[in-house]
Amino acid sequence: MAAKVLTKKIVKFLKTNEFLNIATCSSDMQPNVAPKILLKIDGDCVYLGDYNIDRTWMNIRSNHRVSLSCIDMDTLVGYQLNGVAESIDEGLQQDKLSKLFNKKKLDFSTNRIIEGVRCGKEHRSSEMVFPDRVIVYKIRLEEVIEIQPEGTLERKKL
Repeated sequence: MAAKVLTKKIVKFLKTNEFLNIATCSSDMQPNVAPKILLKIDGDCVYLGDYNIDRTWMNIRSNHRVSLSCIDMDTLVGYQLNGVAESIDEGLQQDKLSKLFNKKKLDFSTNRIIEGVRCGKEHRSSEMVFPDRVIVYKIRLEEVIEIQPEGTLERKKL
């Protein structure tokens, strides 16, 4: 059995995030970073939902190498997750993951509305505006870099 790059601690932290930033690069070396909805983590694979099907999708089609990033604001520990992405845009797996996306969309919107009412915070737009068409990216992680606040790095590769 292959070694895992995601520890239980990192998985637990990642699951507290609604979004992860994904960095891609086009075949003509134009970088792109965009937030995507975290759908699920399965072993060393991270699944992201994308409702803005544009540059990220085009970049992944020509260059499968991606990097995900996030930071734990409580500890100021950052994570860079590097791997290979593929789009899942049809079939049974995409149907199941699209249903998961719709559930997350509803939960996300409901929680934001409740929190807004509780705190008296207004939101500029409707919470349920996300488009129905979704592409899912499956990222097979190959390396995780934990970045400590003092700048030290801990690398874990497959």
